Amino acid sequence: MFFDTDCGGVVHNIAYLRFIEIARTLLVEQLGLTLPEMAATQKYPVVVRTEIDYRRAAKLGDRLTIEGWLDQLERVRFWCA
Repeated sequence: MFFDTDCGGVVHNIAYLRFIEIARTLLVEQLGLTLPEMAATQKYPVVVRTEIDYRRAAKLGDRLTIEGWLDQLERVRFWCA
């Protein structure tokens, strides 16, 4: 999207966090915790840490594929990769 880029058409670093959050939300829904259920129970997955290794710049018009998966599940935590 145009608003995700600078005047040179390069995607802002912060935009990647939004892409990751969308993927994380979809993953949590696939695992059985829907947004309405989270709102009703007041139980939400909380992001404690985010790490991004930028390999190269995405530019305006590029089509990106964002993939996420459950990497580790603990009693009170889960890790996405």
